[in-house]
Amino acid sequence: FSMSEMADQYWDGLGARRDRDRARKLYRETLPMLMTLGEQGSVQAMFLAGNIWASQRHGRRDSAEAIRWQRPIAEQGFGQAQFMLGARYSKGQGVPHNDALAMEWYRKAAAKGNSGAINNIGWMLGYGRAGEGAANPDKSIEHYRRAAERGNPVSQNNVGLRLKNEGNNEEEKAANLKERFQWHQRAAENDNPRGQFELAGMYDAGEGTEPNLALAVKWYKRAAENDNA
Repeated sequence: FSMSEMADQYWDGLGARRDRDRARKLYRETLPMLMTLGEQGSVQAMFLAGNIWASQRHGRRDSAEAIRWQRPIAEQGFGQAQFMLGARYSKGQGVPHNDALAMEWYRKAAAKGNSGAINNIGWMLGYGRAGEGAANPDKSIEHYRRAAERGNPVSQNNVGLRLKNEGNNEEEKAANLKERFQWHQRAAENDNPRGQFELAGMYDAGEGTEPNLALAVKWYKRAAENDNA
């Protein structure tokens, strides 16, 4: 588990200088160990093994293999695995695309307080894919806010994006711009690359805050390091 965490840190450049070659080596060394622990019944090992298979961090992605490790623990009620299974059905990765099954797994995970699942339910509602008819922006932003308050950086950025160009008059627009800055700032500090990019743009243009080109450059650099094109 410590090796897996170290690999994450080297990959993301958190707590250590980014070194993805070293991270890949660690993932390749760790994966067989996690699979062995998973075969012995470790829920956490099964979850982490599934995550590594689902990414390209160890060399190649195999979504079907990821599901093989995570479905059993999702069915046992492990919230994080339920969220991941929902995402696989939503994107058609390793299983046929199925929004109804995606929502079923998202709702199970959300009931356990999983902020990623709450966020993704919001996304499904916003695009009319939640099985509730047409897109529902109000319900969508409600879910984004719930997840954002739970510390989910993707949701924090999503709330900021939804506030863009909102407001019926100049006073409302100024208030929304200030709130938008605060949400992007929280997302950026939680290492969300899109949030870092949006925050840099707001410092660059002086939107919701005073212009600060030094901070704009800082956050543009961090977003670039996090693969934001």
